Amino acid sequence: MSAGTFEDWIWQSQAISRENVYGPLDRCQCTTLDQSYLDQAIPAMRIQLLRAGERLGRVLNDTLGH
Repeated sequence: MSAGTFEDWIWQSQAISRENVYGPLDRCQCTTLDQSYLDQAIPAMRIQLLRAGERLGRVLNDTLGH
């Protein structure tokens, strides 16, 4: 999960956001976020949080020389 460059991470995050955050809003034309929206978004949020932790670890290890 921590493989790639910062630019790779940015593009990956943008694609996930487009599909899982903004895409459902465009399809439903919602004005409020309901439970079904949150239910479909939670798996993507969990994956992104895991990636963030691993990537932060990589950056710290690279920066601190470990």
